[in-house]
Amino acid sequence: MNPQTAQKKTKIAIIGICLCFLLGSLGYVHYMRTRSEQDSVQYLNNAATQLQNTLIKQIDGDFQTLEALAIVIGETGIDDADRMIDILETINNQNQFVRMGYADLSGNADLVDIRSNHHLKKQVSQDPFFQQTLAEGRSLSDPQLDEEEEWVGSYGMLIKNNAGEPIGVLIAENLIDVYRAILDAPLLNGEGYSLLVDETGAVLMRPHRELPAEKQTLTELGQFTEKTLDTLQNWLANGHSGSLRYRSLAGEQAIAQLIPLGMNRWYLFSAVPTAALHKNYAQTSLGMTIIITLAALIFLMLMNWQSRSMQANQRALETLAYQDPLTGDRNFASFQKEVPALIKSGCTVWYCDIKKFKYFNDLFGYEQGDALLRDFSTVVKASLKDDELFCRVSGDNFAGLRQTADPQRLAGWFNQLLAQLDQQMNEHSALVHLELCMGFFPVREEELNLSVNEMVNRANIAHRSVKDQPGDQFAFFTPQLRAQTLRESELEAQAKKALARGEFEVYVQGKVNIQQNCRIVGGECLARWIHPEKGLIPPDQFIPLFEHNGMITQLDRLMFEKACAWLHDYLEAGRPPINLAVNVSRLDLFQDDFLDWYTAVKRRYAIPDGLLELEFTESVMLKDDQIFLQIVEELRKRGFICSLDDFGSGYSSLNILKNLPIQVLKLDILFFRKSVDIARERIIIRNILTMAHELQMKTIAEGVETAEQVEFLKAAGCDIVQGYVYFKPMPLADFDQVLQAELDQPQGCRERAAAV
Repeated sequence: MNPQTAQKKTKIAIIGICLCFLLGSLGYVHYMRTRSEQDSVQYLNNAATQLQNTLIKQIDGDFQTLEALAIVIGETGIDDADRMIDILETINNQNQFVRMGYADLSGNADLVDIRSNHHLKKQVSQDPFFQQTLAEGRSLSDPQLDEEEEWVGSYGMLIKNNAGEPIGVLIAENLIDVYRAILDAPLLNGEGYSLLVDETGAVLMRPHRELPAEKQTLTELGQFTEKTLDTLQNWLANGHSGSLRYRSLAGEQAIAQLIPLGMNRWYLFSAVPTAALHKNYAQTSLGMTIIITLAALIFLMLMNWQSRSMQANQRALETLAYQDPLTGDRNFASFQKEVPALIKSGCTVWYCDIKKFKYFNDLFGYEQGDALLRDFSTVVKASLKDDELFCRVSGDNFAGLRQTADPQRLAGWFNQLLAQLDQQMNEHSALVHLELCMGFFPVREEELNLSVNEMVNRANIAHRSVKDQPGDQFAFFTPQLRAQTLRESELEAQAKKALARGEFEVYVQGKVNIQQNCRIVGGECLARWIHPEKGLIPPDQFIPLFEHNGMITQLDRLMFEKACAWLHDYLEAGRPPINLAVNVSRLDLFQDDFLDWYTAVKRRYAIPDGLLELEFTESVMLKDDQIFLQIVEELRKRGFICSLDDFGSGYSSLNILKNLPIQVLKLDILFFRKSVDIARERIIIRNILTMAHELQMKTIAEGVETAEQVEFLKAAGCDIVQGYVYFKPMPLADFDQVLQAELDQPQGCRERAAAV
């Protein structure tokens, strides 16, 4: 091959390489531009969504404050306008509303201004927000000028009395500046802006930044093509979201994101100049042009710079993806990503939350609640080593990893955490004391193959096992806890169907009057779950579950109605009256219809007064003694017997016996089982029985198992004994047979005890 031919081929090869390089570079530029466009739209969407969530959080917080206040006003039965205004005037000084007031159903409103203590009376019956409140229960008006020439938003919350009837409307006004402060959040370093518009495109709220005040609609704030305008109007009319392009009044290209706010057909319109979004890309593009023009070396250098730039952008995106926006520490996604490299046998995954955090939020507001979470995050972070980490899962829930499985060290760390947190919180307010609930999952060698989610879930199982216990609590995961959780989940899934299928039956444990030759005088009705496959499910497996998920009320009422139906048939047969006792849970006791429902069932089955006994545990009375006192007095008026169950099982208060008009006192068997000194135990029992009799109370000892105990109780003056010494719990049909046998051939105490 001659040199000319070789040179020619070399030139062709160089030209080909350059063309390939150019085409490849242009293709890469096009790819990067497309990627940049996608990232820009995604960035704008994320920023707009964050603004949307902040606005909704602010508005929902205001509604929750008003809803709680409306419930309190409705339940207290205050219907005097002047008295209600006095209350609102006091409450108004404790929140961020500029005005609060009350309007009757005719629209006559009286508002109190927090800044001047000025009362403003006006007629609001024709205001759309007032009409919407009457129709839907609550509303928020469009921004409007008030009498002080200030822009405000008016909240309306319907007030209902205990019967569920509307009695008026709670009104509160907030300055629009509260929401403008949210709209003023920097968008792309202040290059963009956000507006609040309605379904017609009218601007309801704009940020404090300079925007033409005379421009009142979106279409006046930019230049839209006919197609874009049609799309925008269609989205506004149908509640859609999306991104679009238009030109600003200055002729600049801009990208906007429209997101429905989810109320009042309001929309969030966020816009940024395209040039601002593409600023970094423009620099990159210029660098690549220089690369293509100057030399392959420069190209490679700039490609390396581009790669580094992309890595930086990736790191920035990862920061957004893996950083908790509230605390600034890692989020759960980051925790899941980092933990596998640190997990080893002998470490512990933990899960915790701040008890009653919702009440803290309601009491001090969301800003203080967020500050509390940040403080807690700071305390936890300071207590961890370099190879340990934690994250905020959601709300006030946190999870983490400790490089120890020693129970004593973990308990010490938990207590140290509490002390540091209390110290930090005392700097803000001496009134605040936080309680924590934490679960630990020590990881064993054979459990290293579990996913992070599974480990956190097991720590959460331990956490939930002590969550309802008072005070600061922690627990360790055990297979038994997991099995119990699975059983509870299975039982909970079957419970509703079981109630509908009638799988719950009434069992009765007979009561014997030991002062009247051991005559059967009644029985206590107990719930038993007869599962078609598993047979008899013990009460201690489903009662706590029902108390937790709220189904205990249905179970209480089912047992009561079945007991009434049986007692009705029993009395109709001409047999002698007996007493039936039914347990009532705390949740059922404080239902709005408690008194009326139980009274209606008693009347429906024509049960005479003095035969139905309702048993309440002392824990109910210790927490809500005044309310319970009123309920007991009303129950007695309606012909029910009220008894105090399990007296002595907890920290019994003699103050309860002094204040409550109960008729029956039931002593718990714990008196017989947990005492070290029997002589001292019997002195206490004997004196409690004497005191109860002097207070005109009948006494029952439950859980009695031996004849010796019966003899002591009889000598001490106890009226009635309930326990295995005489009867085990039995189906209603068997109890009926026992009662019939009692009529046919009465037995004495010794004979009855010997027969069991």
